[in-house]
Amino acid sequence: MAFLRLGTEDGALRARITQDPADSRARKHRHLNKERKKREGTKEKRREEEEEEEEEEEEEEEEEEEEEEEEEEKRSEPLYKEKED
Repeated sequence: MAFLRLGTEDGALRARITQDPADSRARKHRHLNKERKKREGTKEKRREEEEEEEEEEEEEEEEEEEEEEEEEEKRSEPLYKEKED
């Protein structure tokens, strides 16, 4: 809430608006809380992105392992089969 303070300077009546200190503190704390929530939101977002990246990396590693196993199986098979008479 703003207060209207009347005062005289140099013989002239002047009106000056002053702010209640409690209002300015409350506004400051609202701003700080907003900034804190914003930072927390970005931290959560970053954490979720990191988790997704880790999951993708794990999936890629599993796929690579499967491909390597398939290649090993192909290598272990004989190149030609013997004919049975």
